Amino acid sequence: MLNGVKLAAKYSWLLDNLGPFSGGDLVLENDRPYHVRLPALVGEKPVVNMIFVGAPERQRRIVEKRRLQVFASNSNRDLDAVWAKDPETGLDVGVFTTQMGAGCTAIVVDEAIFLTEMDFKARRRRENFPQIRAVRIGTCGFGQPETAPGTGIITTATFGLDASGHMIRRPDRTPEENVLFEAFWATVQNQVASWVEKPDVFYPYMNSTSRLLNDALMSSAREAGFPTVSGIGVTCSGFYDEQWRPVSRFQSCLPDLDKALFAMKAVVPFGKIEAIEMENAVLASKLCGQGHLFTSFCNAIGDRLNDRFDTHYAENVDRMIDITFQALASLPTDRIVLHGE
Repeated sequence: MLNGVKLAAKYSWLLDNLGPFSGGDLVLENDRPYHVRLPALVGEKPVVNMIFVGAPERQRRIVEKRRLQVFASNSNRDLDAVWAKDPETGLDVGVFTTQMGAGCTAIVVDEAIFLTEMDFKARRRRENFPQIRAVRIGTCGFGQPETAPGTGIITTATFGLDASGHMIRRPDRTPEENVLFEAFWATVQNQVASWVEKPDVFYPYMNSTSRLLNDALMSSAREAGFPTVSGIGVTCSGFYDEQWRPVSRFQSCLPDLDKALFAMKAVVPFGKIEAIEMENAVLASKLCGQGHLFTSFCNAIGDRLNDRFDTHYAENVDRMIDITFQALASLPTDRIVLHGE
């Protein structure tokens, strides 16, 4: 179990705010978070397993494929969510739809965290709460020539090119993270168009993901014979201009940044840049920054640099669902891993 006060004493970017919280801050509907609308997690559990997906169809597919025994569910504005038990592994798990993009994802992950940390009747944070182990199962763009379409990509670190991570104080970077950040930022600066003034250039934010989760996913993928690589992910705020697709009439502030990023040398222990998508960085920021564990497991479906696309990925995602459940089930339930460990 995690303790909010002790975490705040250990990490300068966190608060020991136990509440109570006003109705304008912790917004509830019938004692449930306003958007997700699930009841708070019942009982003192050492860990909470969570899976985040984009589309409601994928959330429902997980429930169907794993034959989850659902004990609480809700669908509000297509933000489907369940608390359930996986009969094969015995895992208690929450499965949440985020839709596309960092903004909606931030709302869902905040409320998912509240489900584990908050006493909604008292409008207070519990003194002790479980450490979340979360995986996003999704799809992504890719660009390494040796990575084949349909490959699973495990994210070792995330860079956010959206604004979400700048609304909160950033966690202190480890020496390893500093090396990676400086390499990434130098690559970005080298691609800034000559007509762009310095105030116009965004500043990325980054988080490492959980090595414990990454190792477990890779081990389960190998056991299943599913082609999988690990590497760095980049989260963009949109799909077209924001991912350098030259189909609009705007000039790009960062022309061909994707080419430069995929050409960036590997940084130990994170590897090369492997994935581009629109949600991972905000999930890593919210979860890892508060003492929880997160990683993403995405299927590589589109390589715009080499004109490779695989739109028939449903079977691959089905295999990744099973791999994720096996990986979560393989983890010790009594182990707490904190930032930088």
